Amino acid sequence: MKIHIVPLEKNSKLLNCPGNIENNEIFSPVLNELSFGYRENGQQILLLAHCRSCSVMELQPDENETIDIFTAAAFLISHFMNKNKADIRTSFLMIDTLFNVKSDLPVQQTVYPLFPLLGWLPSKKGEDAYRAFPNFSEKLCTMLQNKKIGLNEAFLFHLHLSEYPYNEILQIIPENLSFSETNYCLKTITEIIQGKIADCIKKDMIFIDEMLKKLTSSKNKSDFIAKLKQLRYPKIMQAKKCFADYVSAFEFPSGVSVTTDDFFEKNTVNMEISFNSRENLEKKVTQILTQLKAKKDSPDYFCIENVWEEK
Repeated sequence: MKIHIVPLEKNSKLLNCPGNIENNEIFSPVLNELSFGYRENGQQILLLAHCRSCSVMELQPDENETIDIFTAAAFLISHFMNKNKADIRTSFLMIDTLFNVKSDLPVQQTVYPLFPLLGWLPSKKGEDAYRAFPNFSEKLCTMLQNKKIGLNEAFLFHLHLSEYPYNEILQIIPENLSFSETNYCLKTITEIIQGKIADCIKKDMIFIDEMLKKLTSSKNKSDFIAKLKQLRYPKIMQAKKCFADYVSAFEFPSGVSVTTDDFFEKNTVNMEISFNSRENLEKKVTQILTQLKAKKDSPDYFCIENVWEEK
């Protein structure tokens, strides 16, 4: 492949035909400080790089080499867009342009290979996200544009909640959440509502209004996430409270902690004892045994199976 830089004046027409998509010409002004265009002109193909230097890049195939619009686009993306970390709207516009190119080949062979270069979702899911993107709410698009959430989480959120005015949900998500925390919140909220739908709850706003009230009353982001977990996993949170109340009833000495796995999936309880001498350890163990003997007639919630039965 040969690359030539051609003065802008000689190809100014190519930079003034936005929206014209024909068999031999396509143009899309989608890149930050960079315009993208393509035209077959005999044996040469023009790829426009209209940036601060105001130049046009001309690609000419070597002997027995074929360059089509998709090859040219891959070249431009690889050499320019990745360096500039193209935003989500830019990636969408590029994909939208290429989906409208007339080709004898299926999109699986032409457009799909460009998805990973653009940071887009792969394969059929990427195409589904592309077709759904124009219907994303403005708030959802803004969160994507600001890199507050990932495209996969945004797509699934929109896919499952498009029947609801989900902007109201997005408005209550704390602004100071990290990228991973925001993704977790969207995923969890989607699961909560989908779970209610699966339980044959009517598709109205009553449940969502109740959820919004609980989450809106959060004092900070930690409280927000804690309440979200409680809504998502009510049985597990109830079991956690039951177990925590049980442990707090024992007057274990300081430096003793009792923990379980997060979701009570294992019938195992861990006790950690901090001590600074053999005598100190013996004293703490004695206090622990005394507390256990004093409550020997109470339910044994150190057996996790009993916690679930109590619920």
